[in-house]
Amino acid sequence: MSAQHTPGPLSVHNYSGIQGRKLLNLSDGRTVEVAAITIGAGRTMIGEVRYSSEASGFPTVNDHGEMLANAALFIAAPDLVKAADIALGLILGGRLYEQQCCDGHMCGCQGSTYADEAEHFLRAALAKARDVASVQAALDALQEKAA
Repeated sequence: MSAQHTPGPLSVHNYSGIQGRKLLNLSDGRTVEVAAITIGAGRTMIGEVRYSSEASGFPTVNDHGEMLANAALFIAAPDLVKAADIALGLILGGRLYEQQCCDGHMCGCQGSTYADEAEHFLRAALAKARDVASVQAALDALQEKAA
């Protein structure tokens, strides 16, 4: 039996930083910006993305926007897996271009094919993976709640 990932939906759980970033004063007199976004499902924390103005690589990025984009991708992962499973099942089943049920006049499906359904789920998952604005809105809400 193979291991399963934590089921979604995933969301922002915590955010360390003030107005998007926290300033650390180092012993050599430099000031470094840092932030971290914790991501989880329900009460389970499953990961974190990090930013530092002086990061030089994994696991911390040196671009705050990239940290937000990484968080959006992380949050969308269960949706991406689901969409890929649906699309692969339809492709392998050879039903991709079959109509789902009727010609569209009886149920309102507008003659949609299974390819249309796969496209719908894939586009929705990709949009979520690229939705940096919703991550920023969740961070803003956490900061307002903490204030």
